[in-house]
Amino acid sequence: MKALLLILSILASLPLFGQYQIEGYIFESGNRGYLSDATVTVSNLDATEYYGQTTSDESGTYSFNLSQTGELLISVERPPFIEYEERISVPSNQSETFYLKHEITRKPGYIFEITLAEKDPDPDAYKEALHGALIEVYNNTKKREELVIEGLQRPDFKVDFIKGNHYTILVRKEGFLSKRMEAFVDVEGCILCFEGIGQVTPGVSDNLSDSNNMGVLLANVEMDRYFEGKVIGLNDIYYDLNQSSITKKAAEELNKVAGFIKDNPDIVIELGSHTDSQGKSSYNALLSDKRAKAAVQYLVDFKGVDKDRIRAKGYGESEPTNKCIDGVKCTEVEYAVNRRTELKVLQVQGQSQFQSLRSMKTEEHMDEILEDLSAEGQIRIPDGAEGQVSEQLRTLEKENADAEKYNSNHAPGVVKADSKSQESVKVEEEQKQAEIAKQELLRKERELKQAELASQELIRVEEEQKQAELASQELIRKQEAQKQEELESQEAIRIEEAQRIAEIEEQKRRDVLEQERIIQAKEEERIAHVEQEKKKAMAQRAEQVKMLSEQEVTGATTSEKLVAVSSNENVIVETGEIASPTEIVKEDASAVRDWIAHQAVPVDANVYTDVEISDDHQLSSDRYSADYTGYKIVLLFSRYQLPADHPLFERFEDLDVYTTADGNKLYMVESYNSKNQASNRIQKRYQSSFPNAYVVGFESGVITD
Repeated sequence: MKALLLILSILASLPLFGQYQIEGYIFESGNRGYLSDATVTVSNLDATEYYGQTTSDESGTYSFNLSQTGELLISVERPPFIEYEERISVPSNQSETFYLKHEITRKPGYIFEITLAEKDPDPDAYKEALHGALIEVYNNTKKREELVIEGLQRPDFKVDFIKGNHYTILVRKEGFLSKRMEAFVDVEGCILCFEGIGQVTPGVSDNLSDSNNMGVLLANVEMDRYFEGKVIGLNDIYYDLNQSSITKKAAEELNKVAGFIKDNPDIVIELGSHTDSQGKSSYNALLSDKRAKAAVQYLVDFKGVDKDRIRAKGYGESEPTNKCIDGVKCTEVEYAVNRRTELKVLQVQGQSQFQSLRSMKTEEHMDEILEDLSAEGQIRIPDGAEGQVSEQLRTLEKENADAEKYNSNHAPGVVKADSKSQESVKVEEEQKQAEIAKQELLRKERELKQAELASQELIRVEEEQKQAELASQELIRKQEAQKQEELESQEAIRIEEAQRIAEIEEQKRRDVLEQERIIQAKEEERIAHVEQEKKKAMAQRAEQVKMLSEQEVTGATTSEKLVAVSSNENVIVETGEIASPTEIVKEDASAVRDWIAHQAVPVDANVYTDVEISDDHQLSSDRYSADYTGYKIVLLFSRYQLPADHPLFERFEDLDVYTTADGNKLYMVESYNSKNQASNRIQKRYQSSFPNAYVVGFESGVITD
């Protein structure tokens, strides 16, 4: 009863008018092409009631089946285009298809087309296109993942860049060094800037607009294979003279090194430091070693690089890149070139699991938050930060505040004037200890925060792995179900085919039985006809004999005899059985027989005949070779021999005649080496005119089949 009420309520809520269809297509302004994957929504004007939603296909088209009429709102959304709305009015009696078209405008920005190829030392060499790469795009401004392509099937891909955003593009492929690129689109005073990409040019078919605020950009990105011993140069990691400290510019480049190491988890690298040739070589070797260790320490302590994946080595002045060796005077610029840092691949560990760009960016953002907080000297919980700071961090914050309070209470300015010198020393010592405690608390805060982030990331990774496992199991289940469906479909087809073959065989059997019945009926009809004709012929012969006898008595002439017989037209005569009565007019008996035989009506080639002709009209001999071996087509079977002027002889000049042991006649044509060939010939040529034709086989002139 409840189900019935539910159905009635649904029916009652439906409009009381018929349905109609809305069809439309979506294209980019300027006729730049049709747009797929656009979300189209139909609603009332204030968008409080939605009547349908769909997505445009590859040709940009979509369709709805609606019953609502009146004022409707069509909304179209597709990044990176400006949201589009169109108001339409549908008559209440609308029944035919309602056609629409929507021209939508791209937001200020660019389409970035990147083509991947393997790097070759020879710039003029043919570049081998790369497939199967992992592509990730992250929006640093919005702090969100924009694009992920696993196992890129083509060597090229597209990225939509919107103005006012900073993007990171990361390309990774097994056996190659990862490629990280940065794109700044109208941010930080940069209208359109790229890092980590070679030459970028406007697309030939879609150049930049006059104001350079939108268009298509093309770039060829070459990826470098890695191997043990490969050297990778770095930019701008320079050191001041006789110094090993990390400068601000060096820290910026080392931050990129940290990203490079995380982007390539399957290699162990060496960070090598080089000095210029000024000073003693032993001192330079020591200095370069300090610089290398300082750089590695910075990466491990501040950027979270695994210490087992990086080694430090100082080369001193042993490997200059220019002429500036001992004894050669150079400019400061030339010396500075040799004060450099390089990376070398020490070991390839095999394929490792790639950390997603999104998770790496999340860690980077949290590191920035911690660095900012450390610089301020206090701990605050930022609004919107991912996760919650643990209770232990809150305790550390309180202890830090207590330490600050202690420092303020024991500062030099609050000590009483009459305090003793020993008291002042004690206060200073306590202040130092408080400062040390404060630094230790800050360090512990960072460690705990890093541990909490690592724990959250581990949970997220485990959840992703679980989801991937569930997806894999679901895929296997669907594949098994599809396989089972295919097997069932194949079995159904097999059964259907077997039934069809059985029906064909049954029909053939019925056709054979029907043909045999027809042949039997024709044979019985033929025999009856022959018997009837024999009786008629015998009666006619008796009449003719009687006439001849009367004419003999009356002395009638031969001409009169012929006149007397000529009235018997269309007579089929069984020749060879007419005998002259007594010895009357012997000289004319042969002429009479010839005349009678030639008055026989020609018989249709499809009907058996039983006509024989007189001795002087019989065929001299059978027309087949006495030693013939092969297969022939029998057009006509007869118990009697046909007249020489029978139409069958006129139609077939090569007609062969075979007389069986019981005196039957086979009228045959053509010769074949196989029975199948002869049977096919009957089907193609003789079946319509000679439905009773069949194949007979001979072996040295004797019927075998």
